[in-house]
Amino acid sequence: MIENMWRIDIGATSKVLPNEIVEAQCEFLKKATGGNVTAKVSEYQGNIFADEGGFGNNFTFEFFITSPYLPNYKFRVFIMQYDVGFYPLKLQLEHDITTEVLEIKGYEMRLMFAEHGEYFSCQCEEEFKRTLSDILNSQRVNMVIENINLIALREDEKMPF
Repeated sequence: MIENMWRIDIGATSKVLPNEIVEAQCEFLKKATGGNVTAKVSEYQGNIFADEGGFGNNFTFEFFITSPYLPNYKFRVFIMQYDVGFYPLKLQLEHDITTEVLEIKGYEMRLMFAEHGEYFSCQCEEEFKRTLSDILNSQRVNMVIENINLIALREDEKMPF
């Protein structure tokens, strides 16, 4: 008889996917702006990071800010990539956000370089959450949100009731 060699126990887990952490922030932004400004996480078709000897089986997402009043506009905040282990996770930020985040706390993150530019590497969920907080609270992101909200309010004023 052949024995079962799998020693797995797949039960309830408290793990959270990195894209789920970002998706939760999308809901918070929508609520905070009354739906005038929204953020979205969507699959990104492409590999902007240099292949580091893996098999290319990565999950890649883009995170952007937009508005239902601006259907043809989106401000990409970052592209995120990870493999089935979730961490380390790679983040390629919009250039001005990168510059600002690097100035925060003399940033202790790992800035890496790839074929298509620089990216941050987050080694664990806690580091990712700290980094995400710094990104979302950056002056650049706040300026984008404020301006998109202003445009949305002006567009809303033009709509006939």
